[in-house]
Amino acid sequence: MKVAVTGATGHLGNVVCRILVDKGHEVQALYRSESSALDGLNLTLHKGDLSDRKSLEELMSGCDYVVHSAGLISISGGQDGLVDKVNVEGTKNVLETAIKCGLKKIIHISSVHALVPPNHNTPMNENHIYKSERDYAYDYSKVRGEKIMLKAFKEGKIEGCVIRPSLIAGPFDFRPSEIGKGLIDYRNEKIPVVAPGGFDFVDVRDVAKSIVSAITKGQNGEAYMISGQYISMKELTLFIEKAASVKVPKRVLPFWVMRTSLPFVKVYGKLRGAAPIFTKESIAALKNGHPNIDSSKAKDHLGYSSIPVLETLKDFYEWYDISQNK
Repeated sequence: MKVAVTGATGHLGNVVCRILVDKGHEVQALYRSESSALDGLNLTLHKGDLSDRKSLEELMSGCDYVVHSAGLISISGGQDGLVDKVNVEGTKNVLETAIKCGLKKIIHISSVHALVPPNHNTPMNENHIYKSERDYAYDYSKVRGEKIMLKAFKEGKIEGCVIRPSLIAGPFDFRPSEIGKGLIDYRNEKIPVVAPGGFDFVDVRDVAKSIVSAITKGQNGEAYMISGQYISMKELTLFIEKAASVKVPKRVLPFWVMRTSLPFVKVYGKLRGAAPIFTKESIAALKNGHPNIDSSKAKDHLGYSSIPVLETLKDFYEWYDISQNK
């Protein structure tokens, strides 16, 4: 197969590229400014942007499929329209370019955050309703991007399916991601307390394998939840302790303290010239993280299986140490 990959230098995108290359497929990889995450891989690099139709045409020319993994994750609002520009307008550009170039299929990467989670006692699956414009900017941008793709798939303009992963973690996190930064900071004893709540963590390699499988096995117009294992943040720190052989904080910070601290955290971030360490969006995600996301459809259709979180953490720290010593 000849496969185009957007967001190829991102955490998920570069792992998708690695699996495709390992399987002997021809890969066309889109990067925006810096491509070192793809060093050593036998693929073709294309510098470009989701807003540049010409660079997208060059990327997809002659390809059979496109994996659209490019996106902007935000826990700080709409970032003056940038979230919509990337996640909505960029998605529309990818779709229309793929149709113009005659591609066979699109694998569109969305998020479990596009859906309204049910009561925690009810399994969360593909059939739950979408979030709305009243929800956070990132979540609603993923809804709009999904709808653009699914409408085209169901109207027969092009074939494709949607992948909805939970919180992704694991090796090859070059930038690193927000969760990658947190794992490094906990190991380096830079975080003195534990956040409340929790997330469903999924290994980046499992998500990437499902995406590659979906190229040939994903059914047209379908969406697939890709979840791993739900653990509280307190449990996560205990796993970090085992995986990295370090002492971690035990005191859990209550939600009310985090909410009360938001104005001070924002000011502190500005003074440091960095993003705030938590926001109202990240607090909501911790509080509402669903403990029972159902991936049975992905298991049936795509052959999905998941790596335990402890193994993910061990592999992440081993990879990180090796990457820092190069």
